[in-house]
Parts: sequence; C-alpha cells; structure tokens
Amino acid sequence: MVFSFSRGGRVLVLNGIFLLKVTLSCYAQVDSIPLKEVAIKGFSPVRYMAGSYVQSVDSTVKELYATRRLDELLSQYTSLAFRSYGNGQLATVAFRGLAPSHTAVVWNGININLPSVGQTDFASISTVSTENIKVQYGAGSSNLGSDAVAGSILLESMPLTKIGFQANGAVSRGSFQNQTAHINTRYRLKLSEKWHLAGKSSYNYAHYPNRYPSTTFQGRRLEHSITSQLGFTQDLYLENRKGNTLSGHVWMNQHDITLRPNEIHAREFTGISSFRAMVKYGDDRWNLSSTFIRDKILYGTGSYSQMDHSVTDRYGIKAQREFQYRFTDSQLSLLTGIDFNQYQAKVNGYDISNVAENRTDLYVLTRWQLDKGLIVSGNFRQAINEGYKVPFTPSLGVELPAITRTHYKLGLSGSVGKSYRVPTLNERYWKDLGNPTIQPESGLNLEAGLSQTAVFFKFLSFQSRYNLFRHRVDNWVYWNPSKSYRAENLQQVLSRGIELHHHFTYQQNVFKIGIQSLLSYTRSTQEKAYDTYSEEILGRQLRFVPVWVSNLNAFFSYKQTHLTLQHHFESLRYINEIQYLPPYHLLDLLISHQIRKGKLAFMLQTRVANLTNQLYLNIKSNAMPGRSFHFTLHIQYN
Repeated sequence: MVFSFSRGGRVLVLNGIFLLKVTLSCYAQVDSIPLKEVAIKGFSPVRYMAGSYVQSVDSTVKELYATRRLDELLSQYTSLAFRSYGNGQLATVAFRGLAPSHTAVVWNGININLPSVGQTDFASISTVSTENIKVQYGAGSSNLGSDAVAGSILLESMPLTKIGFQANGAVSRGSFQNQTAHINTRYRLKLSEKWHLAGKSSYNYAHYPNRYPSTTFQGRRLEHSITSQLGFTQDLYLENRKGNTLSGHVWMNQHDITLRPNEIHAREFTGISSFRAMVKYGDDRWNLSSTFIRDKILYGTGSYSQMDHSVTDRYGIKAQREFQYRFTDSQLSLLTGIDFNQYQAKVNGYDISNVAENRTDLYVLTRWQLDKGLIVSGNFRQAINEGYKVPFTPSLGVELPAITRTHYKLGLSGSVGKSYRVPTLNERYWKDLGNPTIQPESGLNLEAGLSQTAVFFKFLSFQSRYNLFRHRVDNWVYWNPSKSYRAENLQQVLSRGIELHHHFTYQQNVFKIGIQSLLSYTRSTQEKAYDTYSEEILGRQLRFVPVWVSNLNAFFSYKQTHLTLQHHFESLRYINEIQYLPPYHLLDLLISHQIRKGKLAFMLQTRVANLTNQLYLNIKSNAMPGRSFHFTLHIQYN
C-alpha cells in the first residue's frame, strides 16, 4: 500500500502553519488558571438540522460490531437498504430508494464520496475508524452540500474528555477462514496548567478468502472472491483550558477485491486506496480546516498485464464563523461559511489527461430557539462550480415539543428543502461517454416526523420515531443505452414512503431486555422521461430498490452475559422490467460474556450468521453464503 502525496503534503503543511499561527495568537493571552475537562470546540451540522431526523448509533451497538464493517452495522440498525456485490465486496446504499450517489458520507465535515463515481464503498470502512456514527434522514444539501439528497452518513472523530488512557483490541475468526482484527488506543495528557494533549491511534485488518465448501449453494452459484482490507487512523488534539483546539487527523484505507482468483483468464482485481488528512482549528467563534484527500483506483483483469490507474486529489480549505444573539425569550445562532475545493484527476479513461476543477460553496445556516422549545432552522447554500450552474439551495425546518411531561414527551417536526448533486468526474470526462455539458441534478424534499418518549414505573421505557417523506429528483443522470450509454439528464424520479422506528427497554438491576424494530416502506419510480427508451419504465420501482425493509433486534442481558437475536427482511428487488431478486429473511444470533479483572475486561463473542441457512442473492444474482460461525475475543483496558 503506497500513498504518494508530496504536493498535497506541502499544501497541507502550508495551511497547517497558517492555522497554527491563528491558534498561537489566540493562546498568547491565556493565564495560568488550571485546565478544565472540556470537549473539542466545533460546529456540528446536526445543530442546524431542525426538522430532520438524526439517528445516532449507540455505543453498545458499536462495541458489538467492533470487528465488523460499516455496511453490516447500518444494514441491521437503521432502515436503509444496501446493495451488496458479495461477501466482503463492494457495498453501496439505496437511501430512501435513490441512487448510491444521493447519499453524502461526511467525515469531520468533509464529503468523502469518491469524486470519480460520487459514492462510497461502505464495506471498506471499519466501525472502529471513527468515534461517532450518525445517520441523517432526508435532504441535507443546504447544510452539507452536494450528494446529500436522500440522506447523509456522518462520521465524527472525538477526543477523550478526561485525563487517562484507554486501549482495546479484538481478533475474530469465522467460517470460510475469514478473519478480522483491530487495535485502538485513546489518551489524554496534561502537558501543563494551560495545555492538554489528546489523541487516538487505530489499526484495523480484515481478510476474507471466502473458502466455501462448494461452488454452489442450494443450486445457485457462489462466486469465489478474496478481499483484503487495511485501515489506519491517527487523531491528535492540542487544547487549552478554554477548549480552543488545534487538531490533526489522518485516515488511510486500502480495500482489495479479487473475483474468481483461481480462473486466470476470468479473474478481476479492483484495489481502492484512500489517504485523508486534515488540520483543524476551533474556538467559540471560528472553525477553520485544511484538507487533502487522495483516492487511487487500480483495476485489471486476466493476467493483469495492463492495469487501469486512476488518481484523484482534492485540496480543500474551509472557514466557518458562528454568531450568537440572545433575546428575552429566544436565542438565534448564525453560522456562515465558505468551502473551497480543487479536484485534480488523472484517469486512463478520460478524454483529458489531467482534469482540474474548482468548486466553492457559500452558506448561511440559522437556528432560532424560541420559548417553550420551538426550534426553527433556515439554511441557504450557493455552490459555484466551473463548467455548470448549481441551483440555489434553501431549506426550512421546524421542531415543536407538543407535549412535555415528566414521563412522556411528544415532538412534531417538519422540513422542506431543495437538494442537489453535482456531476461526477466520470459523468463529465469519461472518453466518448462522458458529457461536459451535463447539468447538476436538483431535488425537492418534503418531510414530517413525530417522536415519542415514555417512561413507565422507572424500569420501562419506550421510544418511537415516525417519518413521512417525499423526494423528487429532476435531471437525474442516466447512462443512455440508446446513445451507446452516454451520460445525459434524462429522468425525473419520485421517492416517497414512511419509516417507523420503535425501541422498547425493560431494566431492573442487572437484568435488561429490549426490542428495537425499524421498518421502512419506499416507492421509488421514474415519473417523467425525456426520451423514448426511458418511457418504458415509467411508474416502475427502480432497480435493486426493495419496497419493504425491516429490522428487528431483540436483546437480553444478565450481569455480564448478553444475547441478541436479529432479523432482517427485504422484499423483492427488480433487476429489469420482468426479472427480480426474490424477497428474503435472515436470522443472526449473537452471544457474548464479559469477564472483568481490575482495569482489564475480556469479552468472548459467538455469532451465528444466517441461522436458518437461507438462500438469498446479491445484486449480481449470485448466492450469498449460507450459515456461518464467527468467534471473537475482545480485550479492553480502561
């Protein structure tokens, strides 16, 4: 795994020096009052998303999935549908029935979707790479920019808030000789009365040789593949007593997939490596960051004598300023910002050998918190990109606490907003098929939500969230088969549906039992066609999008023993106008027991995947693996 980033490194260092000067000038007048335990300063986009539903992944769930991939966690603990190409292979999301490129994946405020294809492979992300995982349902383009049409996945790095040291690691071995491992350390040191240093170092590894006992499963082909993954994360935070923070973040990923490795003339290799580096400064008013990201894709078939290479670099600078205004019975927060990114790409398949493109976003986000808990957000964004005009993107969201009592709360929310997706580099520059004049997609999102929280007899709790949504996307980019698959703005797509989330928990002393259900109904259809060919699929459910997705997680724990039974269901998914992938049910069983000795904790976990040996198919119509067993040892020092 080689990352070459000399030019990007120079840019990052120069911007880092600028941020360091800003930081030191702010620290110059700090007195010798002892440091307090404070969290890193920054402006989370979630704060300005009134009217949107933001689901946070529980730390217990994250620990349960410590040796697993992000697509595995989200497919079971959200109501999202994922498109898997095979065990450990590419996994993309169909958020609310839209395309994978309509979901923004945001790392510490930066969209990390591959600029060439406009999407993220969730199978390449380990759950230990980041501290906080949040899912924002609905359009978020006015807050986050391009791609946030159906929703967003928010990945956030966070430091320890108390002085100390934590370490944890795990190894897992499963059926088909598949194995994973990780080690993670977090720490916070007191350098002096004025300064704290916090940090995190994390390494993760996965290898899926997928040595199936047979080439078929229940009469369907099992495609042999080998997947290898490596990941490394390093975060450092230098913080003074007021919480003003200079931080540095590095995240490296390598994901190699080989299909049919034993068939020399039919094998296929795809290697994707990403290097991401960021320097940030944050205080009560300002948030500044400088970013460099390099994405490399290596692709080859057969003897690998001729490999296709693509390299995309991104250089970014972002500045945000927050204003706070307090009135007699309300408070107004105002966040203004500018986000500049330059993209440089060298791709074998492009008409232009060296592509360079500048993109700038200007935005104003507002949050008005009135008396009795009413919150109103009005957000505005204008992107200025080379080669095409991006539509102005406003949004309005409201949250209203309808009932607020000691043991019962009922909240109402709603939002309306525009969204957009700028063309990917492939859509603009691919030789013969790309279209330099292609226009951005634009969307309109309507959303209404209801949330409830109830507590009975102190040991019973119930939470629910209901969402109604409607997304319309115009100028949907379509690789037109009637013109040799040239990229064109040919479709209008309408997605509408409902999401029902429930969580029930009973707890008394060392005994705890709970059930979480997540259900979504999504109708996603093409409503308007701009040529004769695409008229044939008007009103039909989009390909590979299930109408129904259901997850049920039932858990039981007594003292240090934990048992979880998981059920996942997806309705049929159309391959074309006639053929479809059949619906399926999956059952998984997890049993774990923890032993604690002082500061050390050992947890043994056994997982049985596909408990009933169900036949289900990936989007290539190949069988996914049958029943499998996985054994994991977790070690934690705290």
